[in-house]
Amino acid sequence: KTPGCPMFEFPMAMENNANCNLCGNCIKSCPHDSIRLTSRKPTSEFWSMTRAHFEESFLAIVIVGIVFVQNITMLDFYQSYLKWAELTLGISKDIAFTIIFIIAMTTPVLLLFAATAVSKRFNGETMRTAFARFGYAVIPLDLAAHMAHNLFHLLAEGKSIYYTFMGLFGVHLEGSTDFVSDPIIQIMQYVLVIAGTLGSLYTAYRIAKKNYGTSKALSVAMPYLVVILLFGILNFLTFTVRMGMRM
Repeated sequence: KTPGCPMFEFPMAMENNANCNLCGNCIKSCPHDSIRLTSRKPTSEFWSMTRAHFEESFLAIVIVGIVFVQNITMLDFYQSYLKWAELTLGISKDIAFTIIFIIAMTTPVLLLFAATAVSKRFNGETMRTAFARFGYAVIPLDLAAHMAHNLFHLLAEGKSIYYTFMGLFGVHLEGSTDFVSDPIIQIMQYVLVIAGTLGSLYTAYRIAKKNYGTSKALSVAMPYLVVILLFGILNFLTFTVRMGMRM
């Protein structure tokens, strides 16, 4: 016998795979072989769900700020800012970073709440409900920006893994750590951020269309589209500046 779902999910009631760890127990234990894994349109689960959770949407929008901080801390001007804060404001680097982190996390939340307040005029729902619905729309951009950030580590610093591994056996290797040149990495980062932004814009529109109808979809979604586009532009701009190594 195969044990039940370790995540306590019931397949017939599932709307998304957020809590699924793909263990396959449900597939193995179904006596009629009626459960299977199938592909679907990217981001479709965000607009097809009927039960949006405020805490999940809140986390998604906070991650926008976290990823942004993750990016700017690797840019050249960031160290200059820390030095300026330390000398001018008389605060330590840790406090300066904490200030940036708090601002970066709260600003996206406030912007999405502002968009919700404007959109509320057209959808007639409570702030909490509308926020919970549309917070999921930023997840494609979250993922794309995070992937773009780590693309630099993988492609610009990737060979250092091999050099370090060989060092365990007394083999000292030197040379470039990158697999491809910086301009190519930058183009790939641009593509990821643009794709993530478009994915988030489309998701926000589909959420509005599914819940409020085609006639009201654009007017309801427009405040969110503006905010998402702003997030996308800011992320795009961070990748126009070369990142620094972390080795």
